[in-house]
Amino acid sequence: MKKTVFLLILCLASFSMQAQERFSYSAELVAGVGFGKGPLFSVTPEFVVQYELDGGFKAGVGAGLRYARPCTLYTINEDGTHSRSFNSELDLPVFLRLGYGAGWLFAQVDGGYSIGAPTLFSHLDVGLHGFFVEPQLGCKIGDHSALAVGVLMHQNTLTISHLAEGTSESRKVLAPAVTLRYAVLF
Repeated sequence: MKKTVFLLILCLASFSMQAQERFSYSAELVAGVGFGKGPLFSVTPEFVVQYELDGGFKAGVGAGLRYARPCTLYTINEDGTHSRSFNSELDLPVFLRLGYGAGWLFAQVDGGYSIGAPTLFSHLDVGLHGFFVEPQLGCKIGDHSALAVGVLMHQNTLTISHLAEGTSESRKVLAPAVTLRYAVLF
């Protein structure tokens, strides 16, 4: 019986050591600039754990802390022009990552949910909270760093005001932003 338990523990330890070689970790810094109804800017430090699947595919999870200035009021003026108003916000994005890499080039998609600080600490229903998706293309720079460019599409609750009609309404929109990501790979 002792030999069987010892062999079982040895097999599990061996499998665990092989699996560890397939895990990778990264600390990432993401900066974004919005357009349209997107945020003025966003800055996000993130931590990501990925598991290398067969054929160059990877799957992982990540989390971060985002500081952003999302558009909270989109005003359509009487002459047809528009203006935007922004608020400061912290939110906590949690996401799944699927990716593929061949050599030094890679493509990946982050998809997840973030909870905005106004949602946590008040009854306000504005800003960046909800679902998001961010496809990215990038390249490795040496063995321990990478750069990627992406497009973040994030749910944003904002108020749209029509001055000519004298109406305003709150609605959820997908707020677009172009992102630049720098990753330190472990």
